[in-house]
Amino acid sequence: MDNRSPSGQFEIPQEMRAFAEKSVEQARQAFESFLSTAHQTINAFGDQAETTRQGAKGIGQQVMAFAERNIASSFEFAQHLVRARDVALLRAGPRLPHARIRPAHAGVHGAATDAARPREPHGGRALARRRESARAGDEAHVSHAAEFLTRIADDRRRRVAQMKLEMPPHLLRARLVPGKANGRLERALRRGGSAGALKLLCEIKRASPSKGLLNENLDPVALARVYAAGGAAAISIVTEPDHFRGELDWIDRVRPVTSLPLLLKDFVLDSYQLLDAAVRGADGVLLLASLLSETELQRLTGEAKILGLDPLVEVHSKEELNAALRAGATLVGINHRNLHTFELDMTLGERLLPLVPPMVTAVAESGLSKPADLAKLRTTRCDAVLMGEVFSTSTDPAATLATLVAAARGVA
Repeated sequence: MDNRSPSGQFEIPQEMRAFAEKSVEQARQAFESFLSTAHQTINAFGDQAETTRQGAKGIGQQVMAFAERNIASSFEFAQHLVRARDVALLRAGPRLPHARIRPAHAGVHGAATDAARPREPHGGRALARRRESARAGDEAHVSHAAEFLTRIADDRRRRVAQMKLEMPPHLLRARLVPGKANGRLERALRRGGSAGALKLLCEIKRASPSKGLLNENLDPVALARVYAAGGAAAISIVTEPDHFRGELDWIDRVRPVTSLPLLLKDFVLDSYQLLDAAVRGADGVLLLASLLSETELQRLTGEAKILGLDPLVEVHSKEELNAALRAGATLVGINHRNLHTFELDMTLGERLLPLVPPMVTAVAESGLSKPADLAKLRTTRCDAVLMGEVFSTSTDPAATLATLVAAARGVA
């Protein structure tokens, strides 16, 4: 059969054309049905996957919160054990070397009293008992001060554990502003040569264990404004609540009213405190070499810098200064007050300041309140001076600051 048209072209029979078109239509419908089924399947799996993801996220948050609560509780219990161990060591430990020194008041009068007293049999034993009694009295004084510092540290650990329960670390970190660089506080306190003016790190402090309540009606915001207007280089804010009656939210209140660098001054023992300080907008934190092991000091110094904070490492001896430098400290505070005995040694700065390397910023602390103190420090390599009680107890902080700023500049 010839299917050519009159023009000679080949023509597809009508029934074959109809069959082909019907097959194409059936294939198109089958493909569209497959696509529709595939979309429905994908959507169903997508909804299920999202539900699974949300459920897993909720379970993860619950697990994190549970773990943090248990870690905080375990940490607090461990600190109780450490405190009990320290107290036991203090009671049973070796004698302190200075405790063997005879008290100054036991001089000629003491000898006369001994001579007038009837000699007991075995007088050597009686003398040994008296010396032991005097030694025990000296040790009790030192032990009390040391236990007080331990008690402050224990109180801070308990507070920090509670803070972690109220605001877990992973949620607090989510509030951290990224990209902040450290160095702001250190640069503000750098003197820039012996001819330059001493920089004043002015402190907001309500009370202290050694002096008691300084200013019950202290207004941190008003005092910060006085410091900013009067020539302070930076502001230190004592936030420890139990023994210094400070408040952490002072940082929150002061930060919006001044552009000066802020030092959060507290007993920092935990990385959480560094994170909290950074979130609040502090520029630096205090680290106590007398309270931290060298390993802890190195770790907290590094973590502070990563968070954009300048660690001011406080020292009271050559050994603590060397430990601070090994930890990477570039901002060092020389505290004239011994935190283990609360005694002042105003010659400490003269001995330690020459040991501070040139590229490390040195801050003198405690016992400094008069223009004469600043005039003496101007002759040293000291960069800055921390002053607080003089302003908290002053009836006119602005006038007091003006006098001290002039002295820091060498103006009589």
